Amino acid sequence: DSGKELTRALFLLRFVPGTRVIHLVRDPRGVVASLHWRLANGQGFRFLRRRYRARRAAPLFVLLEAVNWMVGNLIAEAIAWSAPGRVLRVRYEELRDRPVETVTRLGNDLGLPLNDVAERLSRSDGFAVGHNIGGNYIRHEHVVRFDPQKERRQAALPGWVAALALLPCWPLMPRYGYRLHPPPSRSRQENGKASTT
Repeated sequence: DSGKELTRALFLLRFVPGTRVIHLVRDPRGVVASLHWRLANGQGFRFLRRRYRARRAAPLFVLLEAVNWMVGNLIAEAIAWSAPGRVLRVRYEELRDRPVETVTRLGNDLGLPLNDVAERLSRSDGFAVGHNIGGNYIRHEHVVRFDPQKERRQAALPGWVAALALLPCWPLMPRYGYRLHPPPSRSRQENGKASTT
């Protein structure tokens, strides 16, 4: 469950029979957006167990995060290649926007009874945050709920950040169904600001 420790997936696939791995992939612009807003809020960037807060270095950190996305997903592809049929890919955006359908599909693909989870998702029930080692801010929450609108309420990503994300990542993005030029957001369309071509 951690892009930072793909070796765990490889170890489990090699030495624990019956292991299946879920490769959760996210649009790199979403990944760097999370970092960009942390940098803008003065929280800094963690790299090799150190925190850096130099705002002038923000473009370097954003580019480093994008390279990390590319390398991590290339390693995930190699792991999937080494274990055919044992790695399932899930797009973060599908899980965020259509959690019931995505969890139902996962249950079917894995042969696991996840109907109770899908039912709770359909009621917008909260899920207790239990075991975790690291991760983002939700590890400090007691309950987490799927809220697809949360990201849509955030400010638009500056163009230079999106461009830096695309720079190293564009070759692999189509494999996961990510377009280089995403359609305008729903909020921009509603405000009449969407451009037509």
